Amino acid sequence: MRLIICWCVMAVLLFLGFREAEAIGRFSYISLRYATPISGQTAFVARQYAISNGEDNIFWPTFWREDMAKLNDLYVNMLSFSGDATLVWPAYYIAGTAPGVVDGHGIAVSETLAHRFWGSIDIIGMPVYVDGSPRVVRGIFKGRAELALLPFHIEDITQSWTGVELAGATRHASRSSVVSFAQAAGLGMPDTIITSGVHVLASFMALFPVGLLAVFGVVMLIKHMRVYYSWLLLGALVVFALCLPFLLDLLPPQFIPNRWSDFSFWSALAGQAGESMREFLGVKPTLRDVEIRVHLVRQTGVLIAGVMLCAGGVIMFKG
Repeated sequence: MRLIICWCVMAVLLFLGFREAEAIGRFSYISLRYATPISGQTAFVARQYAISNGEDNIFWPTFWREDMAKLNDLYVNMLSFSGDATLVWPAYYIAGTAPGVVDGHGIAVSETLAHRFWGSIDIIGMPVYVDGSPRVVRGIFKGRAELALLPFHIEDITQSWTGVELAGATRHASRSSVVSFAQAAGLGMPDTIITSGVHVLASFMALFPVGLLAVFGVVMLIKHMRVYYSWLLLGALVVFALCLPFLLDLLPPQFIPNRWSDFSFWSALAGQAGESMREFLGVKPTLRDVEIRVHLVRQTGVLIAGVMLCAGGVIMFKG
C-alpha cells in the first residue's frame, strides 16, 4: 500500500514539475535589456529594418518598460509595451483578451488588481485613466501581482523602452545572431542578453525524474525477465530512437551531440552556460524576471522532492 501511495505522489510531482516548466516556457526565449532607454524613433527604425529584411530576418521585436503609473487615483505597477503582449507577460486571460499589437487605447489588468479596484472582474469595456489619459479595459488575466499592461501603437514614437523581447523562427538562436540583429537594426549593444538557458534548465528538471524512473524500469525488467533480455534491449533502443527527436528539440544547437567526445567543447559549453545564468540572476529583476524565478524555485523544490521520493520508492520496491 505504501508503495502505491509513493508512486501516486510521484505522479503528482511529475505533473507539477512539467507545469512549472510549461509556465517558464511561455516567456520569450530572447530578452534584451538596456540601461539607457531606447527612444521611440530607434524602436520604429528597428521595426522597419525587421520588415525590410523579410524572410532573411528571423527576429521581430517587442519593446517594453516597467514603471509605476497612476491608474485612476492610485499608482500601480505598469508594464508598458509596443508589440506582442504575450511576449511581455504571457498570462492566461479569464475575461477579454490581451491588447492587440496596434492597440493604442486599451489596457489589461490582473485579476488581483481588478478585485482591489472594482471588487469584480466584470469590467471589460470599462473606461479608466492612466496618468490622466483615457483607456478601455480589454482583458483580465490571472496573476497574484497587482499589475496592468499598457499597450502603445507600433507606430507611436513618443515612448522610450528599456527591454526588447525578440520573437523568432527558432527558440535557440545563437548569441551572435542576436547581437548582429540588435546592431544592424540600430538598437546598439544590449547591456544584458537573456537567452534560452533558463528554459533548457526548466525542461531538464522536468525530465530528470522521468529519466530516473525509466532507467529503474528497464533495470527491473531485465532483472526479472532475463530470458527476454535481447528483446527488451531491442525494445528499449526503439523507444529511445522514437523519443530522441523530441529530446534533441529541447536542446539548443550547441548541445547537439556532434562534439561530445571533445573535452574543450564541454569546457567552453560550461563557460557559456555559467555566463548565461549569471546574466539572468545578475540582471536588475523586473516583475517578469521575478515571476520566472518563482517558477524556477518551485520546480527546484519539486525536483528535489521527486528524486528523494523516487529513491524511497526504489528502496521500498526492493524491500
